[in-house]
Amino acid sequence: MKAMGWASAAGATLTLAALWLWLGWLDYSRLALIGAGVASLPLLLLLPGLWRLKLRRHQLGTMLACLYMALAAMEIFASGGRSGAGVLMLASTLWFGASLLYCRGELRRAQHLGQ
Repeated sequence: MKAMGWASAAGATLTLAALWLWLGWLDYSRLALIGAGVASLPLLLLLPGLWRLKLRRHQLGTMLACLYMALAAMEIFASGGRSGAGVLMLASTLWFGASLLYCRGELRRAQHLGQ
């Protein structure tokens, strides 16, 4: 199960990189850089707990990944598919799936240890 935790943390790091790539490099402007900084702040605060495989951080991460997926979906829809937000959508979907599998596995393991 730790492999899913590591995959989730890697997915979160990839999401952070995709967010900065999309907002900071592909849409280069001062406002985009400020937006990337503000949008990545919750993820930056969450990353240390994800890499330490803290269950609560992974549970919060699934909700945060949904927000990043919604941001990417909105941008893809608004730009008619011509945006670089597809990379953000792919990375946050990977993060969401891996984090969800890690949380489910850890909770099942705790149930089996408790019985």
